[in-house]
Amino acid sequence: MEVKLLRTALFFVLFLALELVVYAADPKDKGFIDFINDTTNGLSFEQAIAIDNICDYSQCRTRSCALSVFNRTVFGQEIQYITNKFGTRGKDWEVIDEDEVETDTFVRDKYYDDLGIELFATSEKKVLHFDITGPINALDEKFGSFVINLNLE
Repeated sequence: MEVKLLRTALFFVLFLALELVVYAADPKDKGFIDFINDTTNGLSFEQAIAIDNICDYSQCRTRSCALSVFNRTVFGQEIQYITNKFGTRGKDWEVIDEDEVETDTFVRDKYYDDLGIELFATSEKKVLHFDITGPINALDEKFGSFVINLNLE
């Protein structure tokens, strides 16, 4: 009798938990749909991969230092995303010559960094769009506007 009661209670708890998950994951929520379907693949501006603002400018006193930290951190996150998605750099893919890809684009109040890669297995070339608005805004807030030319030294 106790086992049956315990089983019924467990079933009831699992049923309630499932109802909460279904309620929390509204299928009309575009963010949820994009997350489930992995539509943030970077192949368009609408599907750009968001780069987090994890730049640490605490040791920087100059714009040059801040720009170096920005470039190293943002590029590092981009490379990490590509590595997670496509495999090992130099073995499975490589960055395309920067002259072939327009970078540092401003569209609809957002900043993007476009990075071209070539997949070795298929010889396919892709341009991935990364939304770098967060790191740009943080850099601007700390050191003034960098958006005119992100490659300033």
